[in-house]
Amino acid sequence: MTVPLSERQLRASVQVGDELPGRELAPDNVQLFLYNAALWNAHRIHFDHPYATGVEGYPGLVISDTAFLVYGAKDGDQLSV
Repeated sequence: MTVPLSERQLRASVQVGDELPGRELAPDNVQLFLYNAALWNAHRIHFDHPYATGVEGYPGLVISDTAFLVYGAKDGDQLSV
């Protein structure tokens, strides 16, 4: 059985040049609402999927470029909502 490394052990085991594992970012509707509300941008297209797709005609939620920065996304990352 493999024992998971502690965060400290994991940090100590990473070396320059090592490829880091990817991660999936999945903020929920509450996180998206709070993020946009903090920016005084509480439009429903940012957190209400049925409204964004059914009323406004977007293919999904509209995620601002700054939200990608806040959630740590890099070029090529997918933000699942």
